[in-house]
Amino acid sequence: MKEYAFSLPNLLSFIRLLISPSLYIIVGSNIIIGFLLFIMLSVSDWLDGFIARLTKKETTLGKILDPVADKSLLIFSSLAFTKTSYKISYIFLKVLIIKELFVLIGALILLYIRIIPKPSMLGKFSTFFTIIILCVLFLENLNHKAFGFMGILYEVGIFLMVFIFLEYLINTIKIINQKTHKVLK
Repeated sequence: MKEYAFSLPNLLSFIRLLISPSLYIIVGSNIIIGFLLFIMLSVSDWLDGFIARLTKKETTLGKILDPVADKSLLIFSSLAFTKTSYKISYIFLKVLIIKELFVLIGALILLYIRIIPKPSMLGKFSTFFTIIILCVLFLENLNHKAFGFMGILYEVGIFLMVFIFLEYLINTIKIINQKTHKVLK
């Protein structure tokens, strides 16, 4: 299989990775531009995978770059809402950061033993749900009005993140044990 490291999907992931940290500054100074940028970056998350599958240009680099760019987008966007009128739940923020960092550490361990981690469908849904929560936070700040259902969204989001964290932890331990068992044979 030929690798296309300089493909459009990888470029989209790389741009998302580079631009995501700027959301921390932009959201606090101009919520409308921040929201538009967030939407564009979120759409690029779906678009890069779609294009890679459509054109059959899925690459090892893309399998690594895309999830790192996703984590960057979620973390920096969430941190930006610590500086707005309608703030992110600090419990949600802490769970998000801890989960993303530990999943990233697990992925680095797997990469070290030459295994490319695969995202789960539930993990993708959790990312999508977090993007929905952040969109609602943008809308709260744009409308200068709190929505009464945010508590429920946070609770479901936290549940999903904890569940996904446990799923990735169990799968990573299984993979490491299988790899170690093969080496010892």
